Amino acid sequence: MFYKKVLFDKKTDKRWLVSNLDSEYSCSHGSVSIEDLNKSSGLIKTNTGYELFIWDANFYDNFSKLKRGPALIISKDIGAIVIHTLPKQNGVIVDGGSGCGALACSMGYLFPNANIFSYDNREEHIKIANKNKQQLDISNVEFIHGDLQSDIKQNEIDLLTVDMPNPELILNSASKKLNTGCFMVCYLPCITQVQTLVESLNDFDCFYHQKTIELTEREWNVEGKKVRPKPVSIGHTAFLVFIKKIK
Repeated sequence: MFYKKVLFDKKTDKRWLVSNLDSEYSCSHGSVSIEDLNKSSGLIKTNTGYELFIWDANFYDNFSKLKRGPALIISKDIGAIVIHTLPKQNGVIVDGGSGCGALACSMGYLFPNANIFSYDNREEHIKIANKNKQQLDISNVEFIHGDLQSDIKQNEIDLLTVDMPNPELILNSASKKLNTGCFMVCYLPCITQVQTLVESLNDFDCFYHQKTIELTEREWNVEGKKVRPKPVSIGHTAFLVFIKKIK
């Protein structure tokens, strides 16, 4: 289900996502007419006279409604991966450990001319990822039931992302398939996994451990002169290990 419009109540900060613009939409404040649903943006009123704002739904609105299943790589980590690596617009991106497909689909949206191949060794994950791909209306991502540890089938890779417990097991294959100057980025929950991976890089003079980072996200309430952090923040999700192929 691809969401096309957002209805927003400024008084309560509540929003509704609308997928069907060919029939009236009902919410707690009444119903919204077909004519109003098809407005590009602006202020509208329900049949009870309640004021709502409407605008086009974007990628993130749909991303927020992904079917979860396996763990989800969230936006703060996806953003860091993208801005630190910036693969070619028409390049080849390989993703190891599809999960629910969040990272691969985000790459597909941001790099519409790239060819993206995402692997997972669990068939149920592939099914969930394909459903999310359909919801996000992504066409340049292929989810493959397979294991990168045995071999990476793609050549001349411009970005390799790995969300697997033992990424050091694919270093040999990655050293042959990743383009020089490009990145392998590993998503690892535990620092001991990071240690093992970085130590394994000593066996490959073509790789350079550029950095390992951890990101946190804390939202703030700002109400006049009263400002304070919200009680719930996004803390540790994983360490991001950036490995560059230098030769």
